Amino acid sequence: MVLPPRIAESAFPAEEREAIAFINRTLTDFKSYTDTFRADVQLFDFSEAANEKAINQYQNDRTDQVSLGEYWKFHGWMFIAARDGAMNIYHFGRTRDGINATLAACPTLRKMLSDKMHLANSQFESHFSNYFQIRHGTAHVEDTHNTLRNTEKHAITSPAMIAGLLNKPASGGHVFVDGALNGRTYTCTWEGKLFSYEIREATADKMCVVRDAFYDAFKEAEMWARGVIAQTRRPSP
Repeated sequence: MVLPPRIAESAFPAEEREAIAFINRTLTDFKSYTDTFRADVQLFDFSEAANEKAINQYQNDRTDQVSLGEYWKFHGWMFIAARDGAMNIYHFGRTRDGINATLAACPTLRKMLSDKMHLANSQFESHFSNYFQIRHGTAHVEDTHNTLRNTEKHAITSPAMIAGLLNKPASGGHVFVDGALNGRTYTCTWEGKLFSYEIREATADKMCVVRDAFYDAFKEAEMWARGVIAQTRRPSP
C-alpha cells in the first residue's frame, strides 16, 4: 500500500508551517483520486460486460424488451464512469497545481525538492496535458452548445475521427461532441478542438506513476525533517 509522505512542519521555520501542513493534507489527494479513477474503470468494466450480454440477448430475441432496457441502462453507466473518470483526472491535476502554488510559501522546503519535483511535473504533463480541456468539455456540456454562438466557439470545423467514424463538417458548418465513446476512448470538444482520454487500467497506472513521482520528490524532505525532530528530542548529555 502506497502512503503519502508526511513532512514534520515543526522542523521548518514558523512562517512556513501552515503551508507545509496544507501540502501534507493535499498530498493524500493524489492517492484518493487515483483510487477513485480505478473505481471508475471497474464500473466501466462491469457495465461494458453487462451491456454486451444484454444486446446479445436482445439480438437473439427482438421481443425481449427487458434485455433492450438493460442494454440502454448499462450503456448509460459506461458514460457515467467515463465522465467521472474525466473529473477525477482533472482533480488529480488540480492537486498537482495546488501543491506547486503552495510551495511558493515555503522556500526552505522548495529548495529540498530540486530536480525530482521537475521530473514529477514533467511526467504529469506527458500523460495528462489535456486534463483541463477534457474536464471543461465534460462538465460544461450545455454551456458549450446552448446557443449557436457557443456551439460555433466549441465545435470543430475540420474533419476528425469521432467514436470511430470520420466526421466531415459541411462547408461553413461544424461538428459538436458532447462526450462520445469509441471502445474505451472518451472524446469531447472544447474551444474548437477535440480532446480524449482512455478509461482503462493503463490510465490508472499512469496516475500511479505520477503520484509516486510526487511522493518521491518529497521523500528526502520527509526524512530530513524526521532527523531534525529526532535531534530536538534527544536528551542532553
